[in-house]
Amino acid sequence: MDKSITVLLSTYNGEKYLTEQIDSLMIQKGVDLHVLIRDDGSTDATIKIIQNYCNRDERVHFIQGSNVGVGQSFFDLIRRSSDTEFYAFCDQDDVWDADKLFCALKMIGDCDTDIPVLYHSNLRIVDEQLGMIRNAHENPIDESLKYSCLARNAVTGCTSVFNLAAKKMIQEHIPTENILHDGWIYMVCKIFGKVYYDFKPHISYRQHAGNVVGMHKTTLSGYLSRIRRFVVKQQQPRYERALLFQKYYWEFMMEEDQQKLLEILEYKKSLRNRLRLLFDTDIREQTPKGDLRYRILIIRGGI
Repeated sequence: MDKSITVLLSTYNGEKYLTEQIDSLMIQKGVDLHVLIRDDGSTDATIKIIQNYCNRDERVHFIQGSNVGVGQSFFDLIRRSSDTEFYAFCDQDDVWDADKLFCALKMIGDCDTDIPVLYHSNLRIVDEQLGMIRNAHENPIDESLKYSCLARNAVTGCTSVFNLAAKKMIQEHIPTENILHDGWIYMVCKIFGKVYYDFKPHISYRQHAGNVVGMHKTTLSGYLSRIRRFVVKQQQPRYERALLFQKYYWEFMMEEDQQKLLEILEYKKSLRNRLRLLFDTDIREQTPKGDLRYRILIIRGGI
């Protein structure tokens, strides 16, 4: 019997590409498919498109919501979803291979159901017309590094598939703060369960001017934007994510995990703390280039 899976799709003014995205969901093979869509306050034809699918396919269900932002929209989908064996996050403007979910469940379908389990994969980055640009990851991501989640969110949400245990663990402690869903579930599954990575892409990840959240661009403007964020230290996402994780999950964490989290939270308090984090090889990014950037940020106080 095919395993049941609910695709959680958040939309916002996505009329241009939404039909292609949903059509690619409806032809998923080898799974018992359910689709739950939440609209985040669209003002274009997005809602009409969704309603047309609901009217002709009983597998599609719709929540018409107010504008709360991409992260909270996905958390609301988690909050309001019915229980199935697995779940998958979905954006509104990509195209999935017909075997995307089947390949994910081949990897995690028989995993321990008592712990949170997450699957994620590589992506084909494509242009607006689905022309190939490049694969997102040149090398496989090493998910054997438990505390890499403290250094970097390695998951792109639209590739992720997770089990019921992961959904329930998040459902019981949904953050009210403005934080993205993919980095959050990555930390939950890394700290309390297992994460699996598939180097083969099963999704065409479309880059266009209207992306709500997109892959870093390889254009000059994309590089300049990343350098600007690095120089002025606009964001400290690792610290902020660790602070929220402490707020919601501290009492459930093992002592070793708590100590690693504290290394992030207390590294600015003294030179000794900063050096401890700087030379802690358990907390590191998965690529040499990324890890070097992370170490420089520790020195500068901008993680």
